[in-house]
Amino acid sequence: MTHLRRSWLLLLLLLAAAIGCAPSPEAEWLAAAQAAHESADGATKRAALEDFLDRSVPAGVQSDDARVVRQDAAYRLARVMLTEGDAAEAEAIANDALELGEKEDVFTANLYVVRGQALEAQGRPVRATMDYHDALLINEVLLEAALAEDGDEQ
Repeated sequence: MTHLRRSWLLLLLLLAAAIGCAPSPEAEWLAAAQAAHESADGATKRAALEDFLDRSVPAGVQSDDARVVRQDAAYRLARVMLTEGDAAEAEAIANDALELGEKEDVFTANLYVVRGQALEAQGRPVRATMDYHDALLINEVLLEAALAEDGDEQ
């Protein structure tokens, strides 16, 4: 998190406390997600993402919103694990995140890709190819939708 962003977040939290309205659990949860995403690389990022994923989702967060935030954090954590050579753990994180729900969105596609990379790193190229294919199918749907919005549908 940049110094300016951190300062603004701290200022907003202090202001809210000063006027007697503490940040909602939902706002704190989202701030924790953002802080984990913006943390430094390596062990610091891994610890921040693991801590975030261990948090309970506040009751006021819609289920699909919770899914995409948690899946994005899991994707980022799995990527860190892969760079650290922990492919089995990266696969497990991707599997857990996919259990939250699979939709035709970038969050599900990213999890298929990172799980494919983890499987490939473990010497399971056939299973990895299946995940890459599933990610490509989702990306094709997303591309078609984006082109249709722009009027470029063929």
